[in-house]
Amino acid sequence: MKEESKKAKHLRWVLIALNTMLVFCLSMPFGANVIKDSEHTLNFTQTGLDLVFSVRLTGTLGAKVLLFSLFFIIPTAGFFTACFDTKRNIKSVVAVIGAFIGVTAITFLLGSRIQIGALLSLLLYLCTAVVGVMSLLVSYSEGREAMNALTKK
Repeated sequence: MKEESKKAKHLRWVLIALNTMLVFCLSMPFGANVIKDSEHTLNFTQTGLDLVFSVRLTGTLGAKVLLFSLFFIIPTAGFFTACFDTKRNIKSVVAVIGAFIGVTAITFLLGSRIQIGALLSLLLYLCTAVVGVMSLLVSYSEGREAMNALTKK
């Protein structure tokens, strides 16, 4: 197998850093909830970890907790693929697909209840998608240069 170039290595380290920051965004306020009673209205925010590790797994809330676990699974999978994939492009594909799923999950699961942690996660997912595409293009251009060098001989 071929050795990883400097550009690809730098992009891999950027993917690792972005996925680490995505996990840290889970400790920030992620979504707001409103509980209305006959007399009172209570507004409170939940961190991403509160959403992921909710203790009630019954009914529709249980299904939402399983969907909220995507906020933790996507950056973890991206982190480990970026750490261990030095030879192939699996890290780039996981970064682009994970960014698409993450943006979709934040948009549809939180909607108008979005807080600063979810907003930062959206921005980091967009950066992750851009870096993933850049990594794909770098590896494609390096493979193309290698093929051109072989055909010129």
